[in-house]
Amino acid sequence: MVIRDRETGTLWQHATGEALIGPLKDAHAQLTLLGGELTTWAAWQQANPNTSAGLAPERWTGILPKQFITTLLDKATTHGHMPGLTKNDTRLDAHAPVIGISIGDAHCAYPLATLQRLGSLDTTLAGKPVQLRYDPASDSVAATADGQPLLAQRTWWVGWYEFHPDTGVYVG
Repeated sequence: MVIRDRETGTLWQHATGEALIGPLKDAHAQLTLLGGELTTWAAWQQANPNTSAGLAPERWTGILPKQFITTLLDKATTHGHMPGLTKNDTRLDAHAPVIGISIGDAHCAYPLATLQRLGSLDTTLAGKPVQLRYDPASDSVAATADGQPLLAQRTWWVGWYEFHPDTGVYVG
C-alpha cells in the first residue's frame, strides 16, 4: 500500500515509512511507524465503549452487484498477490499470517498459528528478551522487549518478507 500526504503530495510506503516520490524523497524523510491493533469488534467495544462506527451505506449504487464486487475482492486479496521486488521466500505460505517484530536491524516473523497454539512466547531478538502474548478473546497479539511495548505488525508472510528479506522465522 502506498499513501499520499495532503501537505506535500509525497507518496509513502506504509510498511516502511519511506518517502517514495515527491518533495520529501530527496530529503530522505522517514515516517514514524505507529502501532495499530487488529482485534475483534467485541473486544474493541469492551475496551472503548464510546466508540462510534462507520457502516457501509444501506443502498448500493455501484454498476456491478455489491455481492460480485465483495466476492471478487475477497478472492483477489485472499488467494493472489502482486510480485514485489524481493524473490518469494517459501519458508512459510505466502498468505500465512505472521507477527513481524523489528529491533534495530534485526527482524523476525512469528507465525500467528504458532502464537495461537502456544498462547505466549518468551524469546530473544537482537540480544533483548522479547515476550509475545496471544489473547484468544480479542484475537490480538501484544509484544514487549525489556518490558516496553513493541510494534508488532500483523501481516501476511509475503508482505513482511518483501520489506524485511533478512528476517528470521520463529520455529517452535
